[in-house]
Amino acid sequence: MVLKDNDPNTGAFCIPILVRTMLAAIDEANAQHPGMIRTIGFFEFELTFPETSLMEVAGLLASSLGP
Repeated sequence: MVLKDNDPNTGAFCIPILVRTMLAAIDEANAQHPGMIRTIGFFEFELTFPETSLMEVAGLLASSLGP
């Protein structure tokens, strides 16, 4: 993810953007090729933000994905 100079490098800011973008990309790919993307994974280091614990990141991911 590339941030603008004035964007905060926080989980609260980045995770919802990441989730929205990821879901849009999955929808687009699967619309063109049904079932193409079935599983997504992230490494821990990809979800590391200053002053944000991985437990907080997990909560942000869950709330960004919705019910």
